[in-house]
Amino acid sequence: MLEEYGVDMSVKFDFLKGYNKATIQCNDFIMERVREHFSVKNAAASFNKKKLKYAAPPRKYVISNGGRFGIGIFPDIFKFLKSIGIEKVVMTDIFKERVMPSIANVDKLDDNLLFELRYYQWDSIIKAMRVGYGIFEHGTGAGKSLMTASLVTNILKHKPNSKILIIVPGTGLLNQLFLDFKEYELNVTYSKWGSKDVLQDTSVIIVNTEYLNLNHGSNGWIKNVDVLIQDECHVIHGGSGISKVVESIKTPNKFGLTGSLSKDKFAMWKCKSVFGNVIYKKPVSELIEEGFLTGANINMVKIIHPDKGVMNFTDEVDYISESIPRNSLIANKAIECKGNSLIIVNRLLHGENICNILSNRGKTIHFISGEMPVSERQIIIDSLEEHDDIVIVAIAKIFSTGINAKNLHNVLFAYGGKSFIRIVQSIGRGLRLHDSKDILTLWDFYDNIKYSMKHSVERESFYLEQKHPVTHETISLL
Repeated sequence: MLEEYGVDMSVKFDFLKGYNKATIQCNDFIMERVREHFSVKNAAASFNKKKLKYAAPPRKYVISNGGRFGIGIFPDIFKFLKSIGIEKVVMTDIFKERVMPSIANVDKLDDNLLFELRYYQWDSIIKAMRVGYGIFEHGTGAGKSLMTASLVTNILKHKPNSKILIIVPGTGLLNQLFLDFKEYELNVTYSKWGSKDVLQDTSVIIVNTEYLNLNHGSNGWIKNVDVLIQDECHVIHGGSGISKVVESIKTPNKFGLTGSLSKDKFAMWKCKSVFGNVIYKKPVSELIEEGFLTGANINMVKIIHPDKGVMNFTDEVDYISESIPRNSLIANKAIECKGNSLIIVNRLLHGENICNILSNRGKTIHFISGEMPVSERQIIIDSLEEHDDIVIVAIAKIFSTGINAKNLHNVLFAYGGKSFIRIVQSIGRGLRLHDSKDILTLWDFYDNIKYSMKHSVERESFYLEQKHPVTHETISLL
């Protein structure tokens, strides 16, 4: 060991209030090993041979050159230090206070909401109160809104003067969570803050991500937040504007909720840097097994096209979006399916092309894109609960989060891509229980073309990981 040669092998952790960051202090040998472990290759890096330097750094680091890092990732750093034989670890008093910010050491909850908590929601909230920060990785449909309502109720019971900020993605979910709180008969003061809602001095404020990103510096309320709750916390990955806003809020009591953390290692580390480790996980497979969600059958349909030669990614997506035979195949399947169906596309043009084929086919057709006002989207979603002959074509990024659609029987991926989070959340749109269905049927269409084939393999691995049964069929357009 280097200690035999007089090298200090101890590690000290401290917290810098002014920077809202933790620091690791150690010799250069340890620092280099720790920083390299918590780093990834930078895909954006390119080497300029003429200038003999990189246009962007070759690696991305969670820990800065000076040893600063988000305190939430401390458990992972500590575990790594132990794995390389570092035993001498010292923590300053301020660091200890920051890394263990318990709200209350409780064994039971104030459960005065209109709806009864499920056991895993109960356990999650008790863990949150004791630990004081962390991530809940609960599958879509697990009841995160009710759990959030109960969490704020119990925080305010033990710390009645707390200011709680809840951040949600999109205006639709902002309005939905506010209405949910009313339905649950939440007995605390709460309000929503958005483009049409003035900031109020209530105990709980709900704000959507986009509005907060634009307006966080316009008032002093944000600086005095005692507890932060971030829905869809995987959006906090260090590279976005909202990531910087959330990181800058100095409270140690930060909770993240997500259906699934990113598979990207760096994005996951950055998210954990802000919110800490996953303190309770309830996967979709367990929710299905225990009867809280309906099951899903995945049908992967391989489409055989005439040889198109070598295409780059953009050309391939253009071809798939514009192929009349392919779009007709997907439209026909949606017409054949019983009940309400959702067709997921990634491009506006693709959605418009499919809608044109679906018109005058005997079903009610709606196209939901980013240009549609939130109020109109909600009218369409509400109509699903009253009818069984609706086909909705929707852009993936619009419909993958913040939509509560129980009476949905079929999901069709017209172009699935490879985003793990978006795929899982899109499936989650149809897993909610409803008297009219026993199972969700998902049709995943892919093609005998380079990128489509590659992405289909990744999607199938996601399905199997979620324990959904998968079948295969092939349809030829030759």
